[in-house]
Amino acid sequence: MARTLPPTLDRHGAWRCTEKRSTIVWRRRGFYYVDGALSFDSGANQYREELTETWEVPVTDSQEWPTAIIDPAGLIAQGWRCEDRRWTAPYNVPLGRVYQETYRKLGDWQTTAEA
Repeated sequence: MARTLPPTLDRHGAWRCTEKRSTIVWRRRGFYYVDGALSFDSGANQYREELTETWEVPVTDSQEWPTAIIDPAGLIAQGWRCEDRRWTAPYNVPLGRVYQETYRKLGDWQTTAEA
């Protein structure tokens, strides 16, 4: 009898991006650095862009948890980091189980002067 290997996440189903999100985050700063020198400005506002992507692949009930991050889109090499990995198994949905990885990339803080 031939030995059958359990499916791996790379070979079971197709990965798909289920969420792409871009958010601008603002903060008010009383001080900041300009060319390495500490400056004070009560009217300084800062913002940055935060990007989020969630990738998922369908899995079977017998699928084991992966030992490492899979990174199907190669985002880690582009400066992203994996913030969350999870199984989702909706109740009473046959073959509805998926494995998800959520990635996030934070932009640099930009300073604007209050008018």
